Amino acid sequence: TEPEPIETPEPDGEAEDEDNRAPLGIVPPEQYAATELVILDDYTIDAPKTKDFASVLKALKLNDVTTIFAIAEYNVNIYKSVRNIAGASVKPVAELNAYDILKPQRMLITKAALDAFRGKVAQEKN
Repeated sequence: TEPEPIETPEPDGEAEDEDNRAPLGIVPPEQYAATELVILDDYTIDAPKTKDFASVLKALKLNDVTTIFAIAEYNVNIYKSVRNIAGASVKPVAELNAYDILKPQRMLITKAALDAFRGKVAQEKN
């Protein structure tokens, strides 16, 4: 005698249409929380001080959310100030990709970095 096939119930009681599934590795946009943008006029720092950057995040009410700080160009003092803060990261605009922008809940960006980002996008369109 042959063994009987085992039937597994579908979650909704219906078979999922294979054409409606997202490809592996692609997350549908509705699963991302909207990244909010916070624009600073400028941010300069003379020495790497995590405490100073943490106070900026607290003042902007960004200390309890994941945040990426986009800067116009690499700055070692800013990088060292941000690297030890949980949930915060820093990247120059030239190194940003879609994942970097969509993953955190907030994006902190200087006006100079925003202008550089606009230039990068315009250059990639051409």
